[in-house]
Amino acid sequence: MRDNFKNIFSDKVIKFSILSSIIIFLINIVLIVFLFPKLPPFIPFFNSMPWGEDRLAPVNIVFYFVAVFILVVIINTILSAVLYSKYTFLSRILSITSFLFVCMGFLSFLQIIFSVF
Repeated sequence: MRDNFKNIFSDKVIKFSILSSIIIFLINIVLIVFLFPKLPPFIPFFNSMPWGEDRLAPVNIVFYFVAVFILVVIINTILSAVLYSKYTFLSRILSITSFLFVCMGFLSFLQIIFSVF
């Protein structure tokens, strides 16, 4: 399994997408640490719902962003490592997909935070 991880980190596309995902993930954690005490008890989370209490969720939901980011990056990285020797292109797609998922999730997180402040 270690050889598989060495193989995927030798690929520039996969290495860039995984490291970028981790950097965005760390930025998200730093923002949560600094902004969590300032957040109200309920934040607007469900933006597709009509205006009112239906849009609100407890402030603890911001930790779900981090958990989902970690889960997606770990699963896609493991799948990329396993599939890299036979399906290099698929491994790259999985890594890029996890990077795009983390980017879009981070933008959603910023939208929620900026709507509160």
